[in-house]
Amino acid sequence: MPVAEFTLGELGDSLASIGIVAGDTVLMHSSLLHLGMLAECPPREMPDRVISGLLDYLGPKGTLAVLAPCYDYSNDNVPFDTRKSPVAHELGILSAALAARPDALRSANPTFSLAAVGPGAEKICIGSNASAFGAGSAWERTVEAGAKILLLGSEVQRMTLVRFIEQRAGVPYLYVKYFQIPVFRDGIELDLPVTALLRYAHLPLEYDLSDFETLLRDANILHEATIGGGYARALDAAQCVQAGLEALAGDLHYFLASLPAYDDAELPMT
Repeated sequence: MPVAEFTLGELGDSLASIGIVAGDTVLMHSSLLHLGMLAECPPREMPDRVISGLLDYLGPKGTLAVLAPCYDYSNDNVPFDTRKSPVAHELGILSAALAARPDALRSANPTFSLAAVGPGAEKICIGSNASAFGAGSAWERTVEAGAKILLLGSEVQRMTLVRFIEQRAGVPYLYVKYFQIPVFRDGIELDLPVTALLRYAHLPLEYDLSDFETLLRDANILHEATIGGGYARALDAAQCVQAGLEALAGDLHYFLASLPAYDDAELPMT
């Protein structure tokens, strides 16, 4: 079966059709595997060319951000360096490519870090604290900046903004953990409390965002277009947050496939 291809021109057309325009602040989730190959581009050059194409499309007033966590911090107690720590491979090669750029900035929370390029990057990544999703966090500043979420070859099911919504709603099946492992920026240890919203080890969760995706599409918040062998999807972050909070107000387990097996002898029941 032939591998799907796309051009940067086709990528720009897809972005325009889903409402992303020059000057926007965009937070991208991506999976090139689901798009195919960039036409007439050697595979090793593809990540940098796609990132450069996106930045060119957004223009000098636009900001492009990606998820750039390093799970070595929370899994293995490895100190986090905003410049040197690797981006978790699960986030894909576009996230790693943007974070590696010399003009990229990266926020201080290791587990839910954002990396960004553009005029809004400093406010998002440097002006924020080391909370994952709390007041003053990079995620809060991204939402407040009027960001649009771009799912490039990715799906609503993988959208980390849901965790931001869950913290705002105070869902009972997650908890805020406090870390004391060092975080460094430019060789200097940051004097910032590091917190992250995590799952309980004893409480398995299965997410199902299909109803939320339908809600977003019906409310004209979610827009999508084909590109290569997959889709580009976009939504307004603030509108998505508001829709998610309203859904969770009616059902605190709205994002889950089933009710967790809460145990009276374990948190959060004790």
